[in-house]
Amino acid sequence: MICDAHVHVGYYTRFGRDEPFYWSPRKVAGVLSRCGVGEIIVSSTNAQVAGIARVDILREAREMRLRAGAAAHQFYWLSGRLYDEDRNLSFLDTGLFEGLKVHELETPWMQRRKDDLLRVLAIAEERRLPVMFHCAPLPGCSAADLATLAERFPAVRFNFAHFNPPDETIAVMERCPNVFADISTLRTADFQAIPAMTPAVMDRILFGTDFPAMHARTNVGLAAWYRKQVEQFASVFDHDRAIRAFHAFLEGQRA
Repeated sequence: MICDAHVHVGYYTRFGRDEPFYWSPRKVAGVLSRCGVGEIIVSSTNAQVAGIARVDILREAREMRLRAGAAAHQFYWLSGRLYDEDRNLSFLDTGLFEGLKVHELETPWMQRRKDDLLRVLAIAEERRLPVMFHCAPLPGCSAADLATLAERFPAVRFNFAHFNPPDETIAVMERCPNVFADISTLRTADFQAIPAMTPAVMDRILFGTDFPAMHARTNVGLAAWYRKQVEQFASVFDHDRAIRAFHAFLEGQRA
């Protein structure tokens, strides 16, 4: 079984096309099921689309539950726009969402809305929810920047998504036991150059693909691309260990 910690539904740009393509819950669940994926953590890119309202995202989440059931662990992509519409995060009361996703390049939380972000994390801490952050070597979303949040909220489980760059992310994971990291978007060369990790860090590495982001960059066949991701991961990491990490991130249990 494969547990993918980084999946999306919603609109995505498509290689060679002018118009974005809508990846529906039905399509995403169907493709990943055929690829042998047992469980996913999924969020909707529609949080970035100005014309799509909160009610539409909730409707999409209900369809995701219908299509994938308990196999889909849904995270609410909290854009600044959606937060301003619902500052108390009442969408969490629907029971549809098991965590939050925050993306600095979509809303500059760390650089311009830090107080709001701290309030969101306080709610996540109170509700014992995991939070996924886009992690990249850029202002506001580097592992070093995000580490300040992990240290301030030690009871919150963080996924520093993309493991980017590996050395900086590993350094943060070594001192912050509440930080996990998925390996989505790593290239073959990146896998070959991953630094050595302690067992405690290895226990918090998540398999993730950012599916279906690859279609924004290439016309590769989905099944072939996915199999390659699984093979690359297995060349460095233990899938069984990653499955335990997946559930530890979601549920707060030790991997």
